[in-house]
Amino acid sequence: MFKKIYGFTVLNLKILLSEKVVFLWTVALPVIITLFFQKSTTDSLSIYDSKIWYMKWFWCYIIIASFVNGIGLQLARMREYGLLKTYVLISGSKSPFVIATILTQIIFSLLSLSLYNLIVGLYFHVFSFDLIVQSFLLICLSIPFGLFTLLLTVLPLKIGNLGTVINIILYPLFILAFRDEHLSSAWNILNPFSFVYQMNKAISFGTVHFSLIAVGFLYLLVGALSFKKMNLISYVQR
Repeated sequence: MFKKIYGFTVLNLKILLSEKVVFLWTVALPVIITLFFQKSTTDSLSIYDSKIWYMKWFWCYIIIASFVNGIGLQLARMREYGLLKTYVLISGSKSPFVIATILTQIIFSLLSLSLYNLIVGLYFHVFSFDLIVQSFLLICLSIPFGLFTLLLTVLPLKIGNLGTVINIILYPLFILAFRDEHLSSAWNILNPFSFVYQMNKAISFGTVHFSLIAVGFLYLLVGALSFKKMNLISYVQR
């Protein structure tokens, strides 16, 4: 099984790294927004910690976007085109390919965050190896959400429409997650960006709230049930 996971992971990475648009979407876009579209904000940042936490906001976006597009939507897309059934027949079960897909996005997220930290960190004069380490820890703690995105593979909707709608609402959710009035509201717990951001705080301050553990467990539960119900045949092209 480990050999199959390794083989699929290498294959996925080769395909992923050959698609330059993916890097532009997950790395270049956050860098441009950070340095140019939010220039009034960045110009006001003078304290080291303020710059670090400003960067950590965008870590959340990179991780969420990578997991949503690279795990949930990618598997749903492959199911709709009949490729998922082919890969599963080759591996003998769903587990090796799904695990390889998740592992691919973990590696890709680390590469994306490393590039983001390098570019923005050097611009802010705050780049350090510690940023890379914290990025990796955040990716690992965000894996429950990555599993949660498997829910997208069981929705009986066309992948084109589904992917468009989800990517449209990602940025508003990202902006909403860091507004003070949202952080103190009950809706906060339902926003995945808030979950990842709170994990960020847990890494920095070493404190984990019960609600954060509960949401993580809920993500894992939904992910496990979605994996069990995942169909290899398209719901809309039978």
